[in-house]
Amino acid sequence: MSRAKVYIVVGIGLALLLLVIFYETGTNNVVKRNITYLRVPHIMTLATDRPPAANLTTTVQPTVNTNDNENPSSVSSPITTPAGSTPTSHTSSVQSPSDIPYIDPRTLNESGFIEYSLGVSPLSDMKLVGHRVPEKILIPVDISDIFISVKTSSLNAYRQQTVFLTWAQTVPIDQISFTTDKATNWTDAFAAHGYKINTAPHCGLGHTDYSLCCKSGVEYDQFYKAIEAGRNFSWMCHIDDDEYMNVWKLKRMLIKYDPNKPWYIGKSHHEYWKLNPSNSGNFPEAKRKIYKFNTGNVYCLSKQIMKETEKYFRGRNFIKTCEKAHWIDDVTIAIVIVAVLGYEPTEEKQMWSHYEVLDQLPKSESLKMINFGYGKLEFGFHGRWNTSLNLPNPRFSYNADPTRFLSYHCMMYPKLKWCQ
Repeated sequence: MSRAKVYIVVGIGLALLLLVIFYETGTNNVVKRNITYLRVPHIMTLATDRPPAANLTTTVQPTVNTNDNENPSSVSSPITTPAGSTPTSHTSSVQSPSDIPYIDPRTLNESGFIEYSLGVSPLSDMKLVGHRVPEKILIPVDISDIFISVKTSSLNAYRQQTVFLTWAQTVPIDQISFTTDKATNWTDAFAAHGYKINTAPHCGLGHTDYSLCCKSGVEYDQFYKAIEAGRNFSWMCHIDDDEYMNVWKLKRMLIKYDPNKPWYIGKSHHEYWKLNPSNSGNFPEAKRKIYKFNTGNVYCLSKQIMKETEKYFRGRNFIKTCEKAHWIDDVTIAIVIVAVLGYEPTEEKQMWSHYEVLDQLPKSESLKMINFGYGKLEFGFHGRWNTSLNLPNPRFSYNADPTRFLSYHCMMYPKLKWCQ
C-alpha cells in the first residue's frame, strides 16, 4: 500500500473516532441535563409544586424499565406540573403521597440498637457489596443526641422526594426538621407522617443571600427551641436537600468529639479568606482577620458552639449577622466561629463538599462517605455539569436513579420492597 493510501486510511479512522466521541459527549449531556426525576418500580414522582386545590396530591406514574441498558429516548418521562396549572391527562395510574411505601424509623430500632438484620452489617463497608454477618453482631448506636436540620425550597421540590424516600426515614421524626419557603406536595407528605416542617414565607423564594441566611436563622431557632423544651441535643447538624446522609456513619464520626467543647465540623473550602475592610469594622470583637470555612451543604455544630453563637445565630439575628458580614450563610458562620470567637474549623475527610467531583472518587472511597450529593458543581468547576456517586453494581440505572440515592439506600437496606 502506498504512503498516500495509508494517510487516507488513518485520516478516515481519526475522523470516525472524533465523530463517535462527539456523539457520545452530546448524548450524555442531553441525558444528564434533562433528567430531574425518578423512575423506580412502585415509586411515584410528584409535581414540583401544588396543582390546583381540588387535587393537591396528583402524581403521574411513569412507565418503568429497569434494564440498565435502556434507551433514554424510549422511556416515558413523568409529567411535571408547574404551579397553578392542571396536570396533563395521562393513562398511567395516579397516586398520592400517602401511598409512598413509608418506613417507620422506630421499626429499625430494637433495645437501643439500629436493627441491621435487614441484611447489612454496620461493622465495615463490606456490607455495601452484599456480605452478611450474624444478626447478633450489632453495634449500639444512640443517635438521640443529634438534631438534624434540612434546608429546602419549593423551587426544588423534586429534591424532597429522594430525601423522603430514603435517608430521612432512618431518623426519628422528632429529631429531624425541614425548613422551606412554602409548602409543596412533598412537604405536605412529610407533615402527614409527623415530620416537623418550618414554613418561612418571609424568607422569600430562590437562592438569594437573604433567603439562605433567613432560612438558616429559622433552622438554628428550631434547635434553640428544642433545647428550651427540654431536649438534650448535643449536636446541630445541617444538610441541604440535595444530599444523602448516612446517619449511622455520622454518629460514628461525632462520637469522637466532646459536644461540651466548641466544635465546628464539616468539609473545608481549602482557601483562606480575609475580612474585607467593608465588613471588618462591623466585627470589632474579631480575634483574627483571616479565616477558613466549612462549605454549607453539610456541617455539624456542638451544643457548646451553639450556646456561644446564640446571639449571632438565633432567628432573625442571623439575618443581621449576614448583613454585617456582607456574606451568605456558610461564610458568615465561619466569620462568627473562626474570626470572632477564634475557634478553628474541623475537617472530616468523609464528609463531602459540593465543590468536589463525586464520580471521580474511587468506588472504595465512595462507600465510606458520610454524605453525598448530586447535580451541577458549584460555579461549573472543572468544566463539569453533573456528578453523582460512583457505586459498584448500582441497583437502578442512571436514567432511573440519577441522584444515586435510591441505589445507595438499597445497598444499605436491601430488604425494602422497592429494592427487590
